[in-house]
Amino acid sequence: MRLFNLGLPKSGTTTLQAALTRSGLKAAHWTAQKTTRFGRKKTEFYVGQSIYSNYLLGRDPLFDLKHFDAITQADVIMPPFSLWPQMDMALLAQIRHHHPDCLFILLKRNPEKVADSIKRWYDMQDRFSALGAPGLLPQKAASFDGMVAWINGHYKDMNGTFGQTAQYLELDIEDDDAPDQLGKALGITIKWWGRENVNQPTAL
Repeated sequence: MRLFNLGLPKSGTTTLQAALTRSGLKAAHWTAQKTTRFGRKKTEFYVGQSIYSNYLLGRDPLFDLKHFDAITQADVIMPPFSLWPQMDMALLAQIRHHHPDCLFILLKRNPEKVADSIKRWYDMQDRFSALGAPGLLPQKAASFDGMVAWINGHYKDMNGTFGQTAQYLELDIEDDDAPDQLGKALGITIKWWGRENVNQPTAL
């Protein structure tokens, strides 16, 4: 595994996915497919559910994702699941143990823009309000200010935990030199950089 994204949904994860894919890497984004026994058919699974299943069995959390180079979105917030591997320090320590050369990146975007995008992305806000997330009670998820505070808190937690370690990169999706930073950290040329999964703008 070459890259694991610690960022949150609607922070540019689909753009990251497209950039890595178009630059020659195979990346898993939220869901993935695996071939069943004897190669008869492919089944889809949630990346976050697979990570936790393997972690709780005491093996490499990325055991089912060995054929990927990168994980661009690990969380899943779909009933009945609210799973956030990028917020679980014990789990992340196991990923680091099994993949010591993996680059952990914190993909960032202005927290108010992330919260606004979550609010407008289909029923995602409703899912947050129903299921919550680590450090985010369901009633707080219904509040724009509560969501912004949660996003800011995640950024601070990741910086405090990984900021002084090797193989860590904070990457603001809106920085002009973001693709150059990413390519340098991975040792590859990022061949495409743009915007994917764009919401229509509304007032905050």
